[in-house]
Amino acid sequence: MNCEETASLFLGDRPTPGKVAAPHPDLGTVGRWVDLGPTGAGPAGQFHQALAYSPLAEKPALYAALGRNLYRWDEAAQRWDFLPLQTIVGTIAVDPTRPEIVYAGSVDRVYKSVDGGKAWIESRLGQDPAAVAAADKRVSSCWTVVALDVSRTNPTTVYAGTFNGLFKSMDGGKNWVLLTEGIQTIGFIVWSVGVHPLDDRIVYAGVEDQSQARPGTPASQSHVPRLFRSTDAGTTWIELEVKGFWIPLDIQFDPQNDQGIYLATEGRGIWKSTDGGTRWMNLGMGAAKDWAVSALVIDPTNPRVLYLGRVWDDPGGIYRTDDGGKTWTELNEGLRGRWVDALAISPDGRVLYATVSEVRSTPSEGWKFLSSGVFRRLLR
Repeated sequence: MNCEETASLFLGDRPTPGKVAAPHPDLGTVGRWVDLGPTGAGPAGQFHQALAYSPLAEKPALYAALGRNLYRWDEAAQRWDFLPLQTIVGTIAVDPTRPEIVYAGSVDRVYKSVDGGKAWIESRLGQDPAAVAAADKRVSSCWTVVALDVSRTNPTTVYAGTFNGLFKSMDGGKNWVLLTEGIQTIGFIVWSVGVHPLDDRIVYAGVEDQSQARPGTPASQSHVPRLFRSTDAGTTWIELEVKGFWIPLDIQFDPQNDQGIYLATEGRGIWKSTDGGTRWMNLGMGAAKDWAVSALVIDPTNPRVLYLGRVWDDPGGIYRTDDGGKTWTELNEGLRGRWVDALAISPDGRVLYATVSEVRSTPSEGWKFLSSGVFRRLLR
């Protein structure tokens, strides 16, 4: 199985020609989900969707990798514009100071656009997957990019998490360096990366360690959750102890506490630290402690209000807390499905976006994706 075939198991197949979606009706009803589409997203059956929202309130920009295509939401025209990037996209990130600059992670490379997605520049990660495969047969030979984050204080600094390690660029994605001091590469799937919004010397990486994977090895040994922190902009790393957690799929920072950090984990709910990662606690009560959470966003105006998206679980969907994670309220009425890969919230905390898929699970077929789309909810 080559890199593209391996990536398609997680991210979907080759893109199909897209089209501009028709304008949507009024989106101003508070507390109601609106299905934004887009049309032309290709056939169902995709495993991973992605969203990226510009943090600039005066220049809103929403990008979505959905199904097999990449889109940008035109707020003025209330429609999606199809972007001509003909490749598998696993993750998206927007420059925090210039929303027309966007990065898209793909198989063994990162693409960059400086004009809002109209044209793209390809940048390979600089590694030789064939050499990796020859050296270690236990793991995939792919450097498929599944996580991206851009420094808010120095936006030419970009991190890319891949199926085999973490890369860093200091020149806006032109050149990449594999980070190795204190953090492994082979078999380290870096599902999440978080650059501190106030101090970009502090970086967190959420890892699924498959370096000890062998045929017949228990999941507890072949899929090991790990969390790493760097305080020198990725030069060196230390592993943080988080007892009882599982694979970190998303990393978010408290907008009003520079030591506050949250983890969304696969199978162990939401975790929070108020001291920069030294001590951790699981949020939620009862079953919420064991939810498979793929995405998390925090209200920028009130850090006690959080929204999470679930996968794998039944019923899954989107949930909100108003008390910092002690209790959660379901927000699923009006959604077409319950599998939520990505969330994004506007800088003023008024609008929530989500990629939502309708899935079916049977003993014979496993997980089958029937449809996918982006949903929008006006919160207040």
